[in-house]
Amino acid sequence: MGELREIRDRVAESHDTAVEAISAVADDRSKALESAWTTFSEQLQEIDDDASLTAARDSLIEDARALTGARETAESGLDCA
Repeated sequence: MGELREIRDRVAESHDTAVEAISAVADDRSKALESAWTTFSEQLQEIDDDASLTAARDSLIEDARALTGARETAESGLDCA
């Protein structure tokens, strides 16, 4: 019986460690997504009201790509299948 408890305790400890690691990854992804959104939003606010659509697009394209990449990274591995 003592050996079974030991095994159960080690499995429970391993589970807790895994949950903490998964949470840390999710936090990192969430922070990266928030940072990308903040950068995009700030750049959006800085566009001159008189700028053409082409100029506005060109000034945002890299930040939009970064935001898309951060979103995709945040969503990766979340498939419940």
